[in-house]
Amino acid sequence: MSDEDCQSTVSILSSILIHHAESPHWPDLIQHLKDVTSSHALQANQITSKRKLKNMKIESEDYRDGIIIKMINLISPFDQHLTWIDVYKQRAGVQDIFPEHIIASIPKSHHDVDVTKLYNQKGIYTFTIDSFGTRDMDDGITILSFDESKIRLGVHITNVSSLFLENITSSQDLLNHDLFKQAVERVTSIYIPGAESSLENTSSPNMKVIPMMPVEISEQLYSLVEGQVRPCVTYEFTIHKDGTFEFHGISLTHAVMEHNLSYDHVDSILNQKEFDHPSAGKLVDFNFWKVLSDCCKALEIKRLENGAIEFDNQSDLKVYKDCNDVISLSVSERRLFSSSTIITELAILVNSVSGEFITKNKVPCMYKYQPPYELKEPWAHSDPLHRKFLKITDVRFANGSAGVSADPQGNSVVGVPYYVQQTSPLRRLFDLLVQIQLVHYLKVKECLFTFNEMDHYAKLITSEGQRKMNVEQNTMDHLLVVYLNQCLQKGVHNHHVVFKGYDDDHHTCKLRLVDLNQYHITGTVNGGLKGDKVKILKKLKNIQVKIVEADPFSHSIMVEFP
Repeated sequence: MSDEDCQSTVSILSSILIHHAESPHWPDLIQHLKDVTSSHALQANQITSKRKLKNMKIESEDYRDGIIIKMINLISPFDQHLTWIDVYKQRAGVQDIFPEHIIASIPKSHHDVDVTKLYNQKGIYTFTIDSFGTRDMDDGITILSFDESKIRLGVHITNVSSLFLENITSSQDLLNHDLFKQAVERVTSIYIPGAESSLENTSSPNMKVIPMMPVEISEQLYSLVEGQVRPCVTYEFTIHKDGTFEFHGISLTHAVMEHNLSYDHVDSILNQKEFDHPSAGKLVDFNFWKVLSDCCKALEIKRLENGAIEFDNQSDLKVYKDCNDVISLSVSERRLFSSSTIITELAILVNSVSGEFITKNKVPCMYKYQPPYELKEPWAHSDPLHRKFLKITDVRFANGSAGVSADPQGNSVVGVPYYVQQTSPLRRLFDLLVQIQLVHYLKVKECLFTFNEMDHYAKLITSEGQRKMNVEQNTMDHLLVVYLNQCLQKGVHNHHVVFKGYDDDHHTCKLRLVDLNQYHITGTVNGGLKGDKVKILKKLKNIQVKIVEADPFSHSIMVEFP
């Protein structure tokens, strides 16, 4: 095959791979792929015996596309090797690099800052809490005063709106802002293992960030970096140990973070453990930490009393990949961190009071809503293994699913009457739009966006946001299968899964990894099953089966029953 023919074939296959049925080449190839798949399915289904089910192959919907990737790599030059991660990014329209003229337009520093009126100067201590190595820091805290029963503090959200609102008098002016157009196109920052990007997030050796805004903004000029003056939207509260609070208002401020702390730093302080930090002695001497933790825990308890859902500890999976593409996994329990509760509860508090302020003043906005719910089965299940596998997807909602809307609605899962998002304006378009609308209103008592404009953005975020976020989840699922395949090649057979049953109508079943309980593999039993085999499968609920084969291209799994 000539180079020209190879290039043409790769172009056709890539079009089918990325665009599926929307590709003009789809009808020409789909029948051939169906024939290949059917032949493969017939062979795989013959693995099982007549009376006793031993092995079973479960194929994901990626089987056909896996064949196409193999074909493309077979005829492409070595330096044009295609991966599933490339495919995920192309399907979602993810762009790694910003145009040069946009980078050139970013200001080098903040101006009109009165350093004699910094918010943190009236407080005890100002800091951030994030995962180790985080660079796009959106939120910080200033401790103002405290006693044994309460704490007064300011919650700072970096004021990214100040970058856009200068010389802006209408929403149309904003639509002509090149950087704003980029944020609308990208919708969210994406954090994916193994993706090519201009920046590496050191919180995980292979976690790459494809930011919603250039790193010159998200990780430098507007990130709450310690020692640097930053414009902020500041929310001031007094929080009591009984879970009640007073909201003292919203103000536009400037503040300097004294330290960027990690969750581990704060948990070590709370648990009186030694930790590595240049100012460890000073941090330990502050005696507000326990009051802060207790008050935030009380906020959580109060929300639960208002109907919020309490989630069990969930595993946080990190993927590590070395220079030889060998994958290893690290699992930790996220919700065990007291510091995580501090950040979560303060974020919910800010978002809920923002929602109430915006609704009260009839400012068009977007709400993260969740209708009242009913549990599919009792939440407090007696079997700890069953509780471990329980997820939010196991909750049945009586009046519809969650979403984003311009209509003021409550959020029953969080347990608050109104809930907007504006605590991560560096990372999410939702938060940025809410902050721009809020800050503009605080300044001139007028609304920049109309209800119809907010409704348009709510629909955009719902559709495009999910498409972008699928890149993260799909990449994790793919690397999980690659990891299992590498383990099997090494002769490691200790990776078991829980078989969640068989759907006779669609021949589907779900495998959930025991050690990584929030990750599951759902697929179709190859070729379907009949007779006694179906009866056997329907009786199998939550039993452990062993993985004997994992295909990183087709994402199919062969399992062995006990």
